[in-house]
Amino acid sequence: MARSFARISASIWTDDDFRRLSSGAQRMYLLLLSQPRLSLAGHLDVIPARWAGMASDTSPEDVNAALSELGDAGYIVMDGDELVIRSFSVHDIGNGVVNRNLLRGFWSAWESIISAHLRRVVVENMPAHLWEHPEATPPDEAKELRSEPRFEPGSGPSIEPPSPYPFPIPSSSSPSVPASSVDDILAAIVELRMKEAKASGKIKHPTAYRASVANDVEALRPEAELALGFYDASPTEMAEYVEGRRSGRWLKKRGFAS
Repeated sequence: MARSFARISASIWTDDDFRRLSSGAQRMYLLLLSQPRLSLAGHLDVIPARWAGMASDTSPEDVNAALSELGDAGYIVMDGDELVIRSFSVHDIGNGVVNRNLLRGFWSAWESIISAHLRRVVVENMPAHLWEHPEATPPDEAKELRSEPRFEPGSGPSIEPPSPYPFPIPSSSSPSVPASSVDDILAAIVELRMKEAKASGKIKHPTAYRASVANDVEALRPEAELALGFYDASPTEMAEYVEGRRSGRWLKKRGFAS
């Protein structure tokens, strides 16, 4: 579910470290905190082109510069086209009433992070009371990461400033491909999901299931729009790209991730 508000403490403006940031980096930090798709684990996909469009005087290069400054200052950690807000679990979910559903949502969001490095960063910055909560059920991987030596800023992967669409862009298998529209891509994603579901043999009411899938896929419209600006291919190829990129399958299939 998309976030409808952001928790930002008024004391941020008396924090010396925050006040040492440039105005562009400060604005970027507030923009990240208020993104509807910011997960409970403080995770976001890095999309400079979209964020640049949120102000009339901002370019993707400005966004990249602000992200780099935030990274250098320890406010965020980036890996490829993902980032996490380092202290998010301390100041957001860790700064209020914690219950079983919140913890389940947090760990589900944590497991959706593709980067192992970023999963480690989130684990190492969690406040102790989230681990010690009586209904906390962290995954075994998280427990193992917590027991290992702590990550120190500057010791992780060397990350270049992200491009507007940082993952490698696939080349079309055909020299001439039909133009795709966002609606074409979404329709192709529906077909891909229907094919997978039918193969599992679990569909009892295909019409109702298709309607449910189509409703879920509509949430991917912004990602399809973004991909369309960087990749020209058939609707099916575009759908495979968007779907596979979200799950990590596209990267693993092409050798970009293990």
